[in-house]
Amino acid sequence: MKRKPAPLAFAAVIAFTLASGAAAADTSAGGKTFKKNYEAAVTNLLSEGGRAYDRRLGTALQANKASTDAVGRCLRTHEGPHDLHGYFHFRSPSRYELALEPRTPFAACLATALEGHAVPAPPRLPYFNHFTFRTEDPAPAAEKARKPGIGILAPEKKPAS
Repeated sequence: MKRKPAPLAFAAVIAFTLASGAAAADTSAGGKTFKKNYEAAVTNLLSEGGRAYDRRLGTALQANKASTDAVGRCLRTHEGPHDLHGYFHFRSPSRYELALEPRTPFAACLATALEGHAVPAPPRLPYFNHFTFRTEDPAPAAEKARKPGIGILAPEKKPAS
């Protein structure tokens, strides 16, 4: 059964498993740097250690009220749908940037919202961690969430046969 995220349900819209993007510095040379770093992030994600780190990073960001509040502000300011991909680029154990494509005002807001928080140190440096972020058009999800009896992230019920 398909689950639909609430428009501001941070944990539901960030896909860190099989998924986990910076600013202009990583998109230089006609996107060649972005592509190279993105490929490194995908390679990291395919390893057991990369998947484990991806889960730790996602858990840390989702548990951080400042980051979830900032993502919520981005979602309210820039209505969806959104479909972004990219990577976290770690330059030190505590310094990272988020590089996202396509480059949109929402992507810039999201990168700012997720940068600068305390997160677990990456397995090595430099390190690239894969990232995706997708939302639906918020209007239908918001309308569903307001209806009594419908739980957010609850599976849709099939009619009895």
